[in-house]
Amino acid sequence: MFTFLDTRDWFFDLKWHVRGDMGDDEHRFAKVDVSLLKSRWSEKISEEEGSALTNMIRLLNTECRKDNPNRPLQLDLRGILLLNEDLSDLDLSGYDFSYANLNSSKLTRTVFSYATFHRASLEQSILDECEFLGSDLTYASLNECNAKRCGFGGADLSHTSIISANLSGATFSRSKLVSADLRASNFEKAKDLVQMIAHA
Repeated sequence: MFTFLDTRDWFFDLKWHVRGDMGDDEHRFAKVDVSLLKSRWSEKISEEEGSALTNMIRLLNTECRKDNPNRPLQLDLRGILLLNEDLSDLDLSGYDFSYANLNSSKLTRTVFSYATFHRASLEQSILDECEFLGSDLTYASLNECNAKRCGFGGADLSHTSIISANLSGATFSRSKLVSADLRASNFEKAKDLVQMIAHA
């Protein structure tokens, strides 16, 4: 019988997982085989359990509820394809979504505190009332997303593309916006944005 704990252990044990002794900067700038990161998700765990992607989506929806005190604290989700998925009202704090595709996903009220989205794509996704406290969104794409009342406090949005997005009511206290592309986006009632741009 399949168990979610087995899936979690499987993801940690694979040889492509980032070494535990690597610091944040080493992790971000380590040479990455993006094609390998993406192709691994099509691998089958077994005939009965299906692909790694199918099992991970199931794990996220069942193990990562906000009321679950035993949710996995670290998950390597680099390169995962979550196109059009509904992952609303979950706690995905601290997970690594680098190079992931979350385009057109529904992520309303999900917590992404201290998560990593380096070079990830969240285009046309629904991020209303999400929390990105201290998250790394460097070089990510949030074009045409809806992120109303979203919290980006302390987040690093350097070199991030946020074109034609709706971020009305979003909060940007202590966030970094160095070379971020904010063209044609709606920042009505956004908090601390002007101050952060001035210091970029």
